[in-house]
Amino acid sequence: MRLLTSKSTAAAIVLGATLATTLPARAAQEASHPEPKAPVVAPDTDGEAVDFDVVYKADVMRINVKNGENKTVSLGNVDARVTVDGERAFNLPGSTFFLYLLNNHGGKPNENPVTAQGLDNIEVSTATTKIYQAWYQQNFSEDRVSILFGLYDLNSEFYVTDASAIFINPSFGIGPDFSQSGANGPSIFPTTSLGVRFKYQFTPDLEWILTALDGVPGDPNNARGTHVKLDSDDGWLVATEVDANVGKGKVGLGYWRYTKKVSDLTDALIQHSNNGFYFLAEQQLTQAEAEPEQGLKAFLRYGIANADVNAIERALEIGVSYQGLIPGRGDDVVGLGYAQANYSSKSQDPSSPDYESIVELSYRAKVAEWLVVQPDLQYVTDHGGATSMRTTLLGVRVELSWQ
Repeated sequence: MRLLTSKSTAAAIVLGATLATTLPARAAQEASHPEPKAPVVAPDTDGEAVDFDVVYKADVMRINVKNGENKTVSLGNVDARVTVDGERAFNLPGSTFFLYLLNNHGGKPNENPVTAQGLDNIEVSTATTKIYQAWYQQNFSEDRVSILFGLYDLNSEFYVTDASAIFINPSFGIGPDFSQSGANGPSIFPTTSLGVRFKYQFTPDLEWILTALDGVPGDPNNARGTHVKLDSDDGWLVATEVDANVGKGKVGLGYWRYTKKVSDLTDALIQHSNNGFYFLAEQQLTQAEAEPEQGLKAFLRYGIANADVNAIERALEIGVSYQGLIPGRGDDVVGLGYAQANYSSKSQDPSSPDYESIVELSYRAKVAEWLVVQPDLQYVTDHGGATSMRTTLLGVRVELSWQ
């Protein structure tokens, strides 16, 4: 079955010829939604039956490559979201309807050279407009139980740390250990798949989420528009995560697995399960007495994927963010992060580096209620597994919002 139609705010040189075929550009260019969302438990419609908002992001990136080509690239992203409180609109207590339209356009920062982790989290391979998410959620037992069905971005609730949301590099949205997986990626930005998500709140400090999604989002052969294609040989992607509040933060443990087996990187006749797990933690280290949301936060995420079938075997992201560092600028956030992607031994030349690393420094300045300006600096080393490759990215994101 195929449905054709034309997210809220949820890889330089490759490792020789082998990695060039085993590490899809999608893993780097389309790895993560720009801003992971908070878990969807109850509708946030500010007391209204219908909430509507539009956010436009425009990025201009100057990319300087050591002993390579320098370039300036611009690209844009439009998010248009409608949330309907089912009780207020249709007298259906505990229900939420959500529609998310997405448009992406412009250049490709991560094209020539290619990095394993990408450079910009709104970059896509094909400019298009699509229905990105469309789902219905029903809550029970005073919102302790929640079931969601539809087109769903798993990164809106899985593999999420709020402290890393400031960064523009895709690895800080969802780890490349997970984003690289699947025949057309997992169900994340910019292409989602049909599925169901179950959530259970054991206590106010302990939560479990489980999702089962079509194993091949969209149509791998056609990136334009929205495609819901349920084929018997797609298999399913199953993911689960347990999160616990600890102190002024949280820790989480997640696991994912595709039901359909895939070929070994070095021997196509050997089939393996494609699975992995990840750990995440974040903590509020300091806090302003008058403004609890201000202060210093730290995060750490570590993921492992099956090295027999994935080009990236392990991924690490660690960093800090500080809101309200400058007096009088309480809404501004500054962040410093480090991301590392370790290559599978089956995907790289033995003489190549074992990993690629990225350092990012970013400052998100809220100029007005409707305007954010974000200068960003990234430094990439050994990308694509090439020892000589060094790339510096200096850019700015301008974000306009309306609701």
